[in-house]
Amino acid sequence: MNMRTYLVPATLAMSALMLFGAGCGKSNQAQTAAGQPEEKKGIFSSIKDAFNNSITLRCDYLDEAGNTTVTYIKNKKIFLEEDLKTGGETGLEVQKVKGIITDDKMYMWSDASDKGLIIDLKQPKDGNAPKMGDKEIHSTDDVISKLEEKKERCKPATIEDSKFELPTNVQFLGL
Repeated sequence: MNMRTYLVPATLAMSALMLFGAGCGKSNQAQTAAGQPEEKKGIFSSIKDAFNNSITLRCDYLDEAGNTTVTYIKNKKIFLEEDLKTGGETGLEVQKVKGIITDDKMYMWSDASDKGLIIDLKQPKDGNAPKMGDKEIHSTDDVISKLEEKKERCKPATIEDSKFELPTNVQFLGL
């Protein structure tokens, strides 16, 4: 097995994770006259509440570079999909990068490759924990904590269970 075949998806996956985290940084929450965040009314009080109680959510993010990320939460799984802008041979290209986070493992892949990555969040190889923005990620709880920073971008949704299934045409390599 040639390790170079994993280089492109690995680079894309790590870039997507870092950019995805950047989109979850500063909050754009509505402020009250007193300068306090406005309470959002809904059926979930937090991302953790939704995750633990199997409330299905969709969260939309846009980072400073113009990359869009959609995150879905359902049945204690997180699916993310990012349109990652990359410099290609013909100029700016958009690469779709996808990931599923479940049981403290992150699976990342790109539509452009049949290779993907598995990252054990609890035991990253070589001590290199993935990051979301500036936060090191060591568990699914860390991901939820980062998503919590912009929970106002989330709303209840109906999502098919198949969205949270790993693709059968992608070969995953542990990282």
